[in-house]
Amino acid sequence: IKEQTAKYPESKEYVDELLTVKPGLTGPWQVGGRSQIGFVERVKIDASYAKKRSILYDLVIILKTPLAVLTSKGAY
Repeated sequence: IKEQTAKYPESKEYVDELLTVKPGLTGPWQVGGRSQIGFVERVKIDASYAKKRSILYDLVIILKTPLAVLTSKGAY
């Protein structure tokens, strides 16, 4: 993330929030479009997740994950 933050300085304000959560197997960026979303937008999405994380939000992401995998949404 350091290298990408240097390349995209506009993402800096979101990175600190993003780094407050441990990485997991899936997340809002993964089920929301993956490679169709640029780095800055990805960081914004994940930072937003870090701010409003909850069990219910996690369940929604978990339920969306199989569909995202099966449809290859956002995959190269």
